[in-house]
Amino acid sequence: MSRSFSLRPRRETLEEVNRLITKECPWFVPIADERELGMCSKGEIEIIAVAQVVADLWHAFAHVQFTTIQPDGSFKPYTVRIDKPAALVYAVINGKLLLSYQSRLAIGSKWTLELPRGWVSPEDARTPESAVRALLTRECGSAFVASLSSFRPVEVKRIWQDTGTMRSDLPVYYLEAESVLIPLERQGVCKPKLYGFGEADELEEKGKLNDALSLAGLRVVERYLQRTVRL
Repeated sequence: MSRSFSLRPRRETLEEVNRLITKECPWFVPIADERELGMCSKGEIEIIAVAQVVADLWHAFAHVQFTTIQPDGSFKPYTVRIDKPAALVYAVINGKLLLSYQSRLAIGSKWTLELPRGWVSPEDARTPESAVRALLTRECGSAFVASLSSFRPVEVKRIWQDTGTMRSDLPVYYLEAESVLIPLERQGVCKPKLYGFGEADELEEKGKLNDALSLAGLRVVERYLQRTVRL
């Protein structure tokens, strides 16, 4: 790309970036601060335009190709994936940890063992209660969620996924509850089950519980529990 690329005022660039991304990603929270565009004069990659926005079929994420100035002054494209809101839940039900077997096409229809996680609607993402309720309902069934005797999830921490190519933060929620029901299998592709903590540790040691986001969720919640003197 030519170095003669015409530059516009940063405020104008910011407005165009927000407009073009929001058009394909209705859930996108507009960038409020021009500093988030970066400044090549400070050794940062600087956004100067949006080349294209390609949303996936279900509008769960979009790939945004920016035109940028690199710290060395060269102009280069840079693509970022922007995800819709998601959630991960560390749920302790009847003193046991809720884990779910998932059929994952990306790795050849293999089954992975994970903490419940997935995309939620922007409306459900507004509070821990609505986010956790929506996710557990999808993975465990509405009857199971309705049976929970206490429903006061707390947000422990937000973790970022692949900060090199993704604008996607994942809130980690912690929930303690009792239930007289068991979680239900969802159409054969999601099999939730309660595990004793010794069982979960053994599954991790054997490499059967090895999803990166689940392992990160386990760590941040365990540290949270240590701080709150629950362990």
